[in-house]
Amino acid sequence: MIANSNCSCVMSLLYLLRGVWAPRLEVNLIYDDGSTNGMLVSHWSRHGHVSNDWETATVLLNLRTWRPFLVEILVKDVTDSKGDVHIDDLLFYECDMKTLSRP
Repeated sequence: MIANSNCSCVMSLLYLLRGVWAPRLEVNLIYDDGSTNGMLVSHWSRHGHVSNDWETATVLLNLRTWRPFLVEILVKDVTDSKGDVHIDDLLFYECDMKTLSRP
């Protein structure tokens, strides 16, 4: 996707982090800056057991460029089976952007 100049977009998601060794959950933007990996900007993270109930994350994505970008939802620090992450109901709203078609 490409954001129109200097816009903001709100992303919300439901998540569940639980267990003795619950991993880290991150939301990042990766901008196409011409390099192999792109430019990564971290926007939100949670680590460890939060609750036994679903929690809502509301993440303001500050989009400062006309460059294409990816939203990355990353689970890190997985050590064993004593913790888990669940994600549901991913929504974007108040966004002013267009989707690029791929060849």
